[in-house]
Amino acid sequence: MLMATAALSEKFGVAKHKILAGGEEGDQTKYAHVQQVIVSILYPVKEGHQRSKAMDFMDICVIARATGNLRSNHPHDWWDGSTINLWTD
Repeated sequence: MLMATAALSEKFGVAKHKILAGGEEGDQTKYAHVQQVIVSILYPVKEGHQRSKAMDFMDICVIARATGNLRSNHPHDWWDGSTINLWTD
C-alpha cells in the first residue's frame, strides 16, 4: 500500500511553457529553456505511467472519448462508446 500511495519523485507542477524573457535576435536562450521545460515535463509523465502499470491502475486511466455529435445540445450525443487511455493516447 505504501508503494502505491508514495509520491512520485518529480511532482507535476504548474505549466512553465510561457517564455517572457526578451532576447536578442539569434539568441538561443529561449529555445534552450523551452527544451528544458519539455524534458522536465516528460519525466514525471513517464514515471506516472510506469507507476500506474506497476500498481495495475491502468483500468481507471481509461476515459470516454468525445467523438460523437459534438454539435448536439444534448450531452448524451457527444459520446459514442469509444475510449482513450490517459497515459498512452
